Amino acid sequence: GIVTITRPDHRASLRVVSPGPSPSPTAVPGPEPDTGSTTPATASGADAVPAGFAATSLTFVSPTDGFVLGSAPCESGECTVILRTDDTGKSWHRIGAPPVVVTNKENPGTVRDVRFATIDDGWVYGPDLWATHDGGVHWTKTHSDGDVLDLEASSGVAHAVVLTSGGRS
Repeated sequence: GIVTITRPDHRASLRVVSPGPSPSPTAVPGPEPDTGSTTPATASGADAVPAGFAATSLTFVSPTDGFVLGSAPCESGECTVILRTDDTGKSWHRIGAPPVVVTNKENPGTVRDVRFATIDDGWVYGPDLWATHDGGVHWTKTHSDGDVLDLEASSGVAHAVVLTSGGRS
């Protein structure tokens, strides 16, 4: 099948398209197909998707639970934002984010990607590395001896690719 991921700031959806009249037995269930709406799904109140939100990285821990890292305009300029969905991207709400800047073309910051292994255990990285083990309530800067280039989590273990000053990883 073909996996399609659309940007979270344009009504996030993850869908698996399988050839033939019925889904293949190995297809991962995804959210409903995008209806073409360009209105972002939002919550109301303080945990709503902020105006001007720009997504940088997306990760799903199950067919329904996902997180997106991005930035949005705020009083101090540009603020890091992490959004969570638990309904396949139909709605998103804001969770806590570490006090770092997200990398974009205009601002080479300290993080660029997000990965969660469970709804509680997650990391933002590139080149800095921050970790949460309570779903984003608290974030801790994790020591690394270089720039974190990539990180993936599986079976309760996070694996990082780190470029050290000696060029070894």
